[in-house]
Amino acid sequence: QLLQLAVELKERPIKEEDLNKAKRRAIWSLEQLSDEPQAMNAWYGEQTLFHKAWSPSKRAAALLQISADDIMSIAQRVFKVHNLHLTTVGMVSKSTARQIEKSIIRFGRVNGC
Repeated sequence: QLLQLAVELKERPIKEEDLNKAKRRAIWSLEQLSDEPQAMNAWYGEQTLFHKAWSPSKRAAALLQISADDIMSIAQRVFKVHNLHLTTVGMVSKSTARQIEKSIIRFGRVNGC
């Protein structure tokens, strides 16, 4: 199902309604930082560690600028077979392994690999 979602993101722009919902959720999370000292410390620690200069409000403003075409363009660059990695937890049955293999093969075909 995740592979199918990746294919969909590559092939057509995300619906505006879904994009706006994701933006609202992300901005809400940024606004909540001020209510949680540990989260605020983690935010600014990450900014320092990765040499960024983003305040939560600056990040929120940048999120509002993201378009459906931006998402599709990034998906086309990132969702490629050679970037695909798989981790399973516990034993995988032969039938499950076959299903996984078929999904990866389909993902590769859709992606022209």
